[in-house]
This record gives sequence, structure tokens and C-alpha cells, in this order.
Amino acid sequence: TKIFMLPSIVSGISANDGWISTLLNLSLDLVALFFIVYSMQKANCSFSTLLENAVGKTASKIIYGFYAFYFLVKAYTPLVEQKNFVERTLYETAPSFLIFLPFFFVSAYICFKKKIAIGRIADVIGFVSIASLVLLFFLSFGNADFSMALPFGITGAKNIVRATFVSLPWYGDAVYLLFLFDGNLGGKKPLIK
Repeated sequence: TKIFMLPSIVSGISANDGWISTLLNLSLDLVALFFIVYSMQKANCSFSTLLENAVGKTASKIIYGFYAFYFLVKAYTPLVEQKNFVERTLYETAPSFLIFLPFFFVSAYICFKKKIAIGRIADVIGFVSIASLVLLFFLSFGNADFSMALPFGITGAKNIVRATFVSLPWYGDAVYLLFLFDGNLGGKKPLIK
């Protein structure tokens, strides 16, 4: 869903330098992902165990409350974006909520299953998603005007940083991994339980 509203918001602030803002956010995500995987591997335990050992049970529950609030706020952007995508591109008239009811039932069912189900789905769908995105990018190269990205930084560092900050809700997905990993990054045991 990042490809629906995010480009217009970033380009509205930093114009032709929107790719720099996007690159900064992707770099932050990669650094966070590396730090999360590295720290879980070194600790060789789950995030909950690591947090309780570091700050205690009471403080860890407070931190979990902050994470719950963060995930609740972070969920708003993709939900609204998905709603707009469905309403504006898939249907000419506004669909009834009954059309989406099976999706919500399946989503709720999956939420009550073990996390290994999400991992298995990701194993199957991951390759299809990556192949689809790569194909989408290759198909768009013919229409791309790469001269629009030149000169670099013409909108100024202030607008690039502002666009990076405004687009942060679309990023930060690596944080979800904290609650999925059990800390065992090697061996035959699955990473996600």
C-alpha cells in the first residue's frame, strides 16, 4: 500500500527529491532491521525475555503499552490507504460492507492461529510478491523520465528531511519482527512460532 498515497505526499513536499527522502527512510528501516536481528542473535532469546531481563516486569509492561499504542496508530495509515485503494480503483460504485466480510473473518481466524501460520503464508506468498514488484518496476522503466531527478537536492535539505519525517508512518515495519522472533536465528527450530 506504500505505492498509493506515499508518492504524492513525498513529492508534494520535496518535489523531484522525493527519492532521497524515500532512500533515507529505507536506510532507517534497514538499520533497524539489522539491529533487531543482531541483538536477537546475540541475546539468543525472545524480545519479551530480553526486555524483562533488561528493565524488569513492570517497566516491560509499560513499554508493551507504548508498543500497543504505536501499532494502533501505525495501523491507521495502511487501513485508510487500503480503503481508498479498494474504493477508487477496484469498484465504480461504493461496495457494501458484506463484500469485505469474508476477508475480515479470514483475517480474524488467522490472528487466532499460531504465528507459524503467518510464516508459512509468507514463505508461499513472499516469492510471488517480490517477483510481482520486480516485474512492476521493470515495466515502468519505459515510461520513467530519469532526468526529473536531476539536479540532486534542488529543493533543499529542509524539505527532504521534512518529507522523510512526514512519510515515516509508511515505514518502520521491522519493529514487528521484535514480537515474532523467538531469538533462535540458527538451527532447525523455526524462527516464527
